[in-house]
Amino acid sequence: MICSTLRAINMMFHITFADFKTFCLCATIEVGLDTLNAFLASGKNVHSALLIEKNGNRTELPLDAFRGPAFAQGMLQIEEQYQEVLAVRVWDYHYTTARVIRLQGNVSYAMQTAKRVEEEKKNWKRKADRLFARMDRIEEKIQLLKS
Repeated sequence: MICSTLRAINMMFHITFADFKTFCLCATIEVGLDTLNAFLASGKNVHSALLIEKNGNRTELPLDAFRGPAFAQGMLQIEEQYQEVLAVRVWDYHYTTARVIRLQGNVSYAMQTAKRVEEEKKNWKRKADRLFARMDRIEEKIQLLKS
């Protein structure tokens, strides 16, 4: 399937669900990532997601990375700040430097947030593993009591 707007946007998202139905979306990266995130957040069972660029490059997107807050707002803020930095004249060096530092801070904050989300996922997995182990022990005790 070729999307007519692919020429302008340069990318297409191809999402395959567990029942092998597919969903294609030609969009900016922010909209595509938010759409994938929304599918996963709503409980849709997504099997795979591909980002297909205009030049044919295909990138399989890691689904575990898309189970958190939306991407678009943060990416748009970073892009706006980046564009502001690029628009400043060279003689406004100090102003530019301050903007760059703020931009770096936002990028750093986004990376720290992603790291915290990963740590939270690990913590919840450990908690879930402990609960399942506890359930197994309880089931074993129930079986002993029954016999």
